[in-house]
Amino acid sequence: MTLERYIPLIQKLPYLDQAFETKASSWERECQANSQFKLFCEKKFVNPTLKLSRQDLFLAATGDTYEAIILIIFWGYPRNMRGNNFVGILARIAQLQKLVFKNGELTTDQFLFISDKLKGSSIGLSTLSKILYFFEVKIEGSKSLILDRRIIEILNSGLYMELASIKQINEYNKIKLYAEYLTLMNDAANTLKLIPDQLEYFLFHFGQNLKDNELMNSKNRGYKM
Repeated sequence: MTLERYIPLIQKLPYLDQAFETKASSWERECQANSQFKLFCEKKFVNPTLKLSRQDLFLAATGDTYEAIILIIFWGYPRNMRGNNFVGILARIAQLQKLVFKNGELTTDQFLFISDKLKGSSIGLSTLSKILYFFEVKIEGSKSLILDRRIIEILNSGLYMELASIKQINEYNKIKLYAEYLTLMNDAANTLKLIPDQLEYFLFHFGQNLKDNELMNSKNRGYKM
């Protein structure tokens, strides 16, 4: 199965409009425990719900870093994070603010250094990749993209020929393979004349929900009794 087959679809995907809605009630526990976060929520939740798009987050990343990081988490985890992960992030958010910066450029070693610094802070690759993506940070010249469990499952399936070269990604090697993932996705997008963001959004939204019936029909037509 090839990505090339779906170029017309991918080119039309309105990735900047992808939005998620979060409820103020989902964050009540953290509001009670953190006064700064409580003030932030009182400011943002004019209504009981807040809907955020990718475009909103790119805009937010040009302003206050604290606000941008929180809004990115709202978008990525609209029903809140598992366990006490968000409490852990709030406790270390000042450190995170110092590590990310708009339109930054990192080497692989610098990215690994940041990941190591955040170890034990509840900020895993899924969250960090979202933050790097919306802050438009590049790693070894490649645009950062989101890499979460859903994308990893698709990459490991080997479903799309253009992405089959990457090694199997798991919990133990995903940070080390993140730069390789970015190179692969950016190169594939350039070859197919796509925006890398569109390609990542396609994998997230459609990745495992398509079946190449044309290929199957071709095989069936070639079958002889």
